[in-house]
Amino acid sequence: MAFKKLKNVDSIDLSFNEMTELSYLDLTDSLKIFSLDFRANKIEIIKKSFWAGIGFLKILHLTQNNLISIEPSENILNHLLKVNLNLNQLNLLNEDMLKMSNLIEINMENNNIERIETFSRHLNNFYILDLSRNKINFIDYFAFKNLTKLSKLFMHDNLIKNISFLQNIPNLVILNMHNNLIETLTTENFQNMIHLEKLFLRNNK
Repeated sequence: MAFKKLKNVDSIDLSFNEMTELSYLDLTDSLKIFSLDFRANKIEIIKKSFWAGIGFLKILHLTQNNLISIEPSENILNHLLKVNLNLNQLNLLNEDMLKMSNLIEINMENNNIERIETFSRHLNNFYILDLSRNKINFIDYFAFKNLTKLSKLFMHDNLIKNISFLQNIPNLVILNMHNNLIETLTTENFQNMIHLEKLFLRNNK
């Protein structure tokens, strides 16, 4: 797909089609295109070449696809601000997936993610993360150490037991972890959260 000549278009809606993968899009000269909508397709994979052609894109909607794999970009993406990946089939979150230095929000609700190892060190401005309604049962203690500006974290409706990782997220304002399997709370879990305003822990163990 090439949209190189669409000089005055600011958004493209390709939702509710039959697309199965995303590869190279030539948006490199389309300075006004800030939003792409691929909702409700049948996309299973995002190819590495896709990231090379998104130009100055700021918002990417991929809700309600069949995504099982995201090939990481070879370069740091400087313009993306918001990515919606909810209602897909992703089962892994690793450091290479999100090389997006100005990303502020990502929604990965309703996927099949089970483990969180670590987030990219390039997420310098990231402050909203939704991982609710997955199958998360393991979170590395240092998984969030690179997300220094993270202020809103939604992880409700998972299978989380251990929340020691929270000690490495000092700037949280909102934390939602209801409907998990948390058995024990200690003062150490929350002692660094001096900015916390809303805490949801209902329906745990």
